[in-house]
Amino acid sequence: QDYVVTVTVAANPAKAITAFTILGNGTVNESGKTIAVTVPFGTDLTALAANFSATGMSVKVAGVTQTSGTTANNFSSPLTYTVTAADASTQDYVVTVTVAANPAKAITAFTILGNGTVNESGKTIAVTVPFGTDLTALVASFTTTGASVKVGGVTQTSGTTANNFSSPLTYTVTAADASTQDYVVSVSVASNTSKALTAFTILGNGT
Repeated sequence: QDYVVTVTVAANPAKAITAFTILGNGTVNESGKTIAVTVPFGTDLTALAANFSATGMSVKVAGVTQTSGTTANNFSSPLTYTVTAADASTQDYVVTVTVAANPAKAITAFTILGNGTVNESGKTIAVTVPFGTDLTALVASFTTTGASVKVGGVTQTSGTTANNFSSPLTYTVTAADASTQDYVVSVSVASNTSKALTAFTILGNGT
């Protein structure tokens, strides 16, 4: 009696996303089957294309086949990427894209008594106030792209917070992303411009 023996190799069950990036960023958590991506501040999440590699036969999002580096998706909320293996088994990965916090931290304008010049490249601010001005309690008006401004750890409010400018002060601007930038503010008092002859007499007489 003859018997015919047929050996079949099972289809590949591999179905992992092994790499995933958007704008060069992305971390795959294989154990949790999650993918976290942080994109630069200001990025529009509504039409981003991911670059990825997978061991499966196909990758889909909501039934739409994905092509690495080409297929755009709206990542305003988490998306589920479904990887299908050659053996038809599937594995889901939840992709969450976060926009980085604003890194802006500039002082864009700064005045005391209407005067002030910001040197952005040098991160210095020069102010000249009128002759006779008391420097010990001056209030600055300023604008900033940062989230907060402090001097010596004290939060500053434009047009309200008084400081002693008898010596240069460091204004520290903190961005929304927690990075900081220092600006050194120097206030000078203008020279006396008075040049009037207020009295004149010779031998007690004069007008």
